[in-house]
Amino acid sequence: MARDSAHERFLNTAASLMEEWEKEAEQILPSVIIKLECQ
Repeated sequence: MARDSAHERFLNTAASLMEEWEKEAEQILPSVIIKLECQ
């Protein structure tokens, strides 16, 4: 049982990290795309 809860905690942490990365990517990607198009 202990291993299951540790695994769930890991999945929850990974999911929240992905959400944060998605929010940051949404802010960063447009400027990256603009830079690529301007080259």
